[in-house]
Amino acid sequence: MVASGYFSYFQDAWYIDFTASYAVMDTDIERQVTLYTDSVVNNANEADSDIWVFSVGTGYVFKYNYLNVALESSVQYTLSDPDRYSERLSLANNNYLISKIDDVDALESTMLISGVSVSHPLRTPLGCFNPMPKGMCIMILPAVMSGSSHS
Repeated sequence: MVASGYFSYFQDAWYIDFTASYAVMDTDIERQVTLYTDSVVNNANEADSDIWVFSVGTGYVFKYNYLNVALESSVQYTLSDPDRYSERLSLANNNYLISKIDDVDALESTMLISGVSVSHPLRTPLGCFNPMPKGMCIMILPAVMSGSSHS
């Protein structure tokens, strides 16, 4: 599942953008374990991974006839929170597996993205096209990157 939202505000040649995205990777894991008693134990569980991305940016658009040149900069924050599937034998009866899901290693990163984009509409018999080449410089901010474990 993926969900995203986008918001822009324009004032003259200035603009502000905000995006928020969420994705979940739903992984069902089924295990068949043969124990020493020759019985097969089936166990199924889910280990999901949540990913959040937030971005806020601003820019300025220079216009000349139909040529647009935009200087832009944004800050992007990403949080990835995966789950881990673990299992152990039941202490009371060795023929059963007990499983649980643990949150592990929530990874965060913050990036500063700056760049320039150029656009100019092209009219053809097939329609109007607006190519927009971009050049970006991405800097990962090391002081904000972290990994933490949840117990």
